[in-house]
Amino acid sequence: MEGVHYKVDFTTFARLLGFGSGDRYADTIQIENVMKANDIVFACERSNLANGKTVGLKSFYYAMNNLFRETINPMGGDSTSLRKYATNLLARMALGSDAFSISRFIWAELSDSLDDARNDLPYAPYIMYIIERVHYTTTFK
Repeated sequence: MEGVHYKVDFTTFARLLGFGSGDRYADTIQIENVMKANDIVFACERSNLANGKTVGLKSFYYAMNNLFRETINPMGGDSTSLRKYATNLLARMALGSDAFSISRFIWAELSDSLDDARNDLPYAPYIMYIIERVHYTTTFK
């Protein structure tokens, strides 16, 4: 901003987004293998609908997928497909599943999107929020 370069470490990033230490130390989804559609058959109305599409999802998982697509896992393209870590995220919404680090998920996905010039920047709102917060705190100390 205005010729000033800002940077934050992961802990600061997580804190600025409002996440506490519990989130920072929860599981990291990106170290898991990407789950296949048949791994989340529990999320589908019928087992034959576990085909990697959102059409056959139970309403709870359908809503959660839409929330993820608009917040922590923004993706362009076909909104009826479960792509990349969407299946892993949905699996973490099942009763009895382990918590995962939302801030680390965003951090890793942001890093990946910055490394691939073919991507647009789906995390731009997060980046702008962090820049504004860091700028504000360094300007008005």
